[in-house]
Amino acid sequence: MWEMTSGIPAFNNMPHDLELALKICRGLRPELVEVPKIFDDTKKQKIFEDLEKKYLELMKRCWDSDSGKRPTSNELFRNFSEWYGCIPTEPIPE
Repeated sequence: MWEMTSGIPAFNNMPHDLELALKICRGLRPELVEVPKIFDDTKKQKIFEDLEKKYLELMKRCWDSDSGKRPTSNELFRNFSEWYGCIPTEPIPE
């Protein structure tokens, strides 16, 4: 989920080796990136910010070291399906 939103593979600046694997087991996670304001319409921007918050919360759950606390694929599908219907559809300004 992190790579989907950042466009950058996780830990792309580090060798993918045993040391990285151990750091991840100890809790290392990718740095969260703040998404800038993209809508002039405050209502649409609020929807986007609310979805971003929910997305980040779900993504962090995916990283939980306790696999029982991670969301199931069905839960991910339900969330993405619900959120898809909420996304403002106007083009994002460049």
